[in-house]
Amino acid sequence: MNNIKIKCYAKINLFLDIVGKRNNGYHNLNMILQSIDLFDELEIIKTDKNIIEVECNIDDIDNNIVNKAAESFFKDRNISDIGIKIILNKKIPIEAGLGGGSSDACGTICGLEKIYKTGISDIDLAKICLDIGCDVPFFIRGGTAQVEGIGEKINKLRDIEEGYILVYKGSGGNSTGSIYNRVKPKDLKQSRDISNIKNGIDRIDINAISKNIYNKFEEILNDKSNKSIKDIMIKNGALNSMMTGSGSAVIGIFSDRYKANLCKNILEKSDNFVQIFNPVKKGYEII
Repeated sequence: MNNIKIKCYAKINLFLDIVGKRNNGYHNLNMILQSIDLFDELEIIKTDKNIIEVECNIDDIDNNIVNKAAESFFKDRNISDIGIKIILNKKIPIEAGLGGGSSDACGTICGLEKIYKTGISDIDLAKICLDIGCDVPFFIRGGTAQVEGIGEKINKLRDIEEGYILVYKGSGGNSTGSIYNRVKPKDLKQSRDISNIKNGIDRIDINAISKNIYNKFEEILNDKSNKSIKDIMIKNGALNSMMTGSGSAVIGIFSDRYKANLCKNILEKSDNFVQIFNPVKKGYEII
């Protein structure tokens, strides 16, 4: 196999709590992540140039993370034949908390394994992914999962198969690093019991799931513009609404597609990203 095409799915946070900080500066998290059917497209092509080339349809920071992912794979697998070209077609908004860069990194690593067939286990694959970022290992399987620590603990949950996710992102964006820099010592403790939303997921109860979504970054940022978007979603049929990840995207969970579409029409403007998505059971897909 000399080339491969991959869908790299986005994620949303249904739960995000910051529960501590390690001596190395990394934060311990307790999260529930959910894949949705918004995706970037990757094409990986073997070449004879002995270099890593990355092309992207937009000029963004994800070029760097894809390159870093490829370098990490080749180093870990002790591969010297590193002639590849990666073509990245971005559809997931950047600086949105939707995991686009992490998903692309995981897709790159998993795609290279499909091409080079080194026989690496999922556990060792996850270790390479974790070196890139805390969300990256999640995308090996995707779906619905509880993710703890710095991303090294992944507990697969029952997959959510119902509900409609309205995703809104304005023209601005949030840098993940700068958002984590705003975390204060008072924020470094468990704020919410995760068991309630896990019980809702186990029952596939969309109302219980929606009632118990939580994101500590909302308290840290206290963003008034996000609050106004949340209010619009809830007033127009969302079961609940919150910011995903470190932002800046806001999600609304709907049980009714018609209501989700009406709310989408209200929020649509030329400089906004507003679309409806469904949960999916995977983090990436070979196409």
